[in-house]
Amino acid sequence: MKPVRLHCYLFSLLSCAILFSGCSVDDDATPEPTGKISGRAVVRNEYGEVQDPSSLVLSVENTEIKTSPDVGGLYTLKFGSLPSGTYDLKISTPGFIDGYRREWYYTRGEPYAMDIIASKAPSQYFVAPTLSLPVTNGYAHRLFLSARLSAPIPAGKMLKAQVFIGKTPNVSATNYIAAGEFNLYREEVSLELLSTMDFKSRTGIKTGETIYVVAYTDAAVPVGYSVPGSNVQVPTSMNTNHAVVLPFVMP
Repeated sequence: MKPVRLHCYLFSLLSCAILFSGCSVDDDATPEPTGKISGRAVVRNEYGEVQDPSSLVLSVENTEIKTSPDVGGLYTLKFGSLPSGTYDLKISTPGFIDGYRREWYYTRGEPYAMDIIASKAPSQYFVAPTLSLPVTNGYAHRLFLSARLSAPIPAGKMLKAQVFIGKTPNVSATNYIAAGEFNLYREEVSLELLSTMDFKSRTGIKTGETIYVVAYTDAAVPVGYSVPGSNVQVPTSMNTNHAVVLPFVMP
């Protein structure tokens, strides 16, 4: 709220005492509108377990505006005199990959609601994969991804695997033609990715062409943020380190 203005007339006496007289309140002063975002933040570790959210920081990039939630996850980010315009909101938590809401348009003085979910990328886990191609009934080829994680998953806990298939060796979480999500409970896994006949009919890939497969570990509760103007989700809960791209020639 903008402070109420006081009009004061000062009189200085020889004794150096200062008296105030004729003070009045400007009844016409209008509080300046202050916009804000409020909501609830949930922070999870890589296994999906809820953590203390008070270390999360929500800020407006290139400004001093920022806030953190209380231990219950409630927060309010006040914009003060920030003018209307397009801004990037940054979501950061120690030990987590930063998340962003890019090109968010703010109208000065307007209130907004936004809930936040942050998940920690499973940085100690990565996938050491191999591909195998069993043949069923003599014609229905099914592609499997066999993998060993870099560390065992604790009993009773879970991670995710994100698998992406592309037409080029630079296949990734933002450059692919097909993708799948799988639950991981053990150090060694075998994931059935696709039926080659169905895949060729859906994608137009032909016999003899090469596809490329990459797998990443992900948090039990995956989190990503949309790229404005597209359907692409930029994942912040995946571990993309030590990624191995595997080529496969379609039978």
